[in-house]
Amino acid sequence: IKLDPTYYSGESLTIEVTGNDDGSEYIQTASLNGDSLEKCWFRHSDIVKGAELSITLGPEPNKDWGAQNPPPSQSRVLE
Repeated sequence: IKLDPTYYSGESLTIEVTGNDDGSEYIQTASLNGDSLEKCWFRHSDIVKGAELSITLGPEPNKDWGAQNPPPSQSRVLE
């Protein structure tokens, strides 16, 4: 995704997906800029300078991935 230089200092947001086979629709792992991403969200500030999001898919849900640390907007709802 090309980032508009009027609004963003980075050039692009690249999304790489591996394991995207027929029937593999569940996120197993993810990383953002090479760092493991254990939550199912990231901040706008994490990508405005350009970023690389890598996602690995599999045929069964990984019920541990993204189950902790809800987005800040949802944190208040869950308290």
